[in-house]
Amino acid sequence: PRLERLNTTMKIARPGLIFLLFLLLPLALDAAPAQPQHIMMDTDIGGDIDDAFALVLALHSPRLQLDLVTASYGQTELKARLLRHLLDDAGRPDIPVAVGPATPNLDGFALKSWAEASPRPRTPFPDAVDTMLQRLRSAPAHSIVLVAIAPLTTIDAVIQRDPETFRRLQKVIVMAGSIAKGYGRVAGTNSPSAMLETNARLAPQALRDLLHSGVPIEMLPLDATEVAVDGPLRARLFAARPPLGADLQELYREWAAASRYGNTPVAFDAVPVARLLDPAVCQPRAMHLDVSDQGNTRVTSGPADTEVCLSVDAQRVRKLLGDQR
Repeated sequence: PRLERLNTTMKIARPGLIFLLFLLLPLALDAAPAQPQHIMMDTDIGGDIDDAFALVLALHSPRLQLDLVTASYGQTELKARLLRHLLDDAGRPDIPVAVGPATPNLDGFALKSWAEASPRPRTPFPDAVDTMLQRLRSAPAHSIVLVAIAPLTTIDAVIQRDPETFRRLQKVIVMAGSIAKGYGRVAGTNSPSAMLETNARLAPQALRDLLHSGVPIEMLPLDATEVAVDGPLRARLFAARPPLGADLQELYREWAAASRYGNTPVAFDAVPVARLLDPAVCQPRAMHLDVSDQGNTRVTSGPADTEVCLSVDAQRVRKLLGDQR
């Protein structure tokens, strides 16, 4: 009799339990950690400090997995040493650094002294073109996002070497160009009209080749990347995760001493990373772009080939940067 009563009780309770599980299942699914987005970052770190801000933002988010960092444009061996120093101090010696083709040094390597003084051994770095192609071949197709925040000399070498493998990328999110607004006179502001942007100016053909590569492109031009890194935000960055925060502070001091534009840096190159972390940072629009031989980026008639952001929620970007603890 006792067993019969237990069976009867279970029959009555079972529908309620099933209903409760049905209610809790979506919560359990939401709580399950999402797989991080695999990214590669191509950077010309050292010409400005915004590349370092972008690197720190990518390193400290569990939503991103940084598979490779490449040093591009100018004195690429020195830039690779700077990257290796920062990654090691961040506790990430596992992230490979590769060196892109050296070019005439036209970018004003403001942080050269810091890179030359790095205590890291002067060991050879692997070739960036070979390393990037190997990573794309070994990963599932369309699983990696390339964050391109340098003049595109290394990326163009990859495209010319093996365009089919390059198309295994999920997309490229690139900081380049100027559509309707340019550099502002004050950090965090824009000029009222377009002007030449540095990455596009230094490698215009490479930018054209990227736009025609067949890979989905998202462009964040000057219109959407003028985000000032003011004193309080810098203080939070410098206090974060020692010894990397101290490295950033030293880099800032060297950058500020060489800057011709005041002591407040602009987080141009951090905005593409912020966009990956928080899509509400900007709302892209589909456009067809042309790049002149001088590097002007212009909207022209034709089928849309690029998603372009024309404005930015600067507060969202600053919040992401300030949360690096």
